[in-house]
Amino acid sequence: MRFFEPPSSDIRTNSIDFIAFGSIKEQYKAIVTPNLYFKDELYHLNFSMAGALWPANYYGIGNDTHKDNKEKYESKSFSIDLIFERKFEDKIYLGANYFLSYGELDPKEGGVLESNEIVGSEDGLMSGPGIVVTLDTRDNENDTRSGTFLNFRSNWFRPAFGSDYTFEIIAWEPVSAMHLIQVNGLTSVWMSALWMTGSGWC
Repeated sequence: MRFFEPPSSDIRTNSIDFIAFGSIKEQYKAIVTPNLYFKDELYHLNFSMAGALWPANYYGIGNDTHKDNKEKYESKSFSIDLIFERKFEDKIYLGANYFLSYGELDPKEGGVLESNEIVGSEDGLMSGPGIVVTLDTRDNENDTRSGTFLNFRSNWFRPAFGSDYTFEIIAWEPVSAMHLIQVNGLTSVWMSALWMTGSGWC
């Protein structure tokens, strides 16, 4: 994580998070997440970029599968989640977001996944804009001692935006509601909830 010192202690700190991990099965994923404020917190830009190379095994659908059905495949994916907000009231931000994700699957030659008869085995692009509303009264984003974070967002995925799928998502953060209470100088207690709904078709 890289922090950038703000010009005033009352202004939130800009940061860039970077996470990368892998497994002994040669599965890898990397995520970079810049979180930036401009013009004394009037504007807020937050986005994440993620890429993954994830070989795995497919055994079939349901509980009655057998290990002898193991079929190797390699999954590759890339996604961008962009949020741009403007402060309209104290601690309240309104803005737009855009989510784009592309995934492709490289199955074993001659396997059942190569037939594309299994849902999710085809390459696909999800692309859609949305709206976002945020209430953020936290005293500090990275070392929060008190405050509330409440975020509503939605996205509409349609072929008009280049998406291979048609659906929408409505979510609270997707609900990221978080309330923190300071217990003492070194300890705080937080409570959070997550709610999401979606509908559509492939």
